[in-house]
Amino acid sequence: MNAFVYKCYNENIGYSEVLILKDKTFELLEKIYIEIQDMKQNIKGIEENMATKHDIVRLENKMDSNHKSLYGGYKLTYEKLAMLDDKVNELDKKVEKQDVRELHPVCLISFN
Repeated sequence: MNAFVYKCYNENIGYSEVLILKDKTFELLEKIYIEIQDMKQNIKGIEENMATKHDIVRLENKMDSNHKSLYGGYKLTYEKLAMLDDKVNELDKKVEKQDVRELHPVCLISFN
């Protein structure tokens, strides 16, 4: 085994065993500890850049208001288009009436 076990006395907990590791094992644990600390820092940085629930709710509210505005604009455009379509149909009927009159002209007879 690469470790030594010693019994120690502590007034609060009584006797306990203390494990003392040899140098190579201790160095390995120290490297692992340092890597874990680095990973914790990386995770902390990622967490800081993540959106919170408050951010998501704010964006959803903004999207909802934009959606309502876009729908309102679409509705107004559609209503205006329907109105223009009706006017074009009316003008088309008037033009057809004019064409019918030209096709059947009144014969004028002159008596000289």
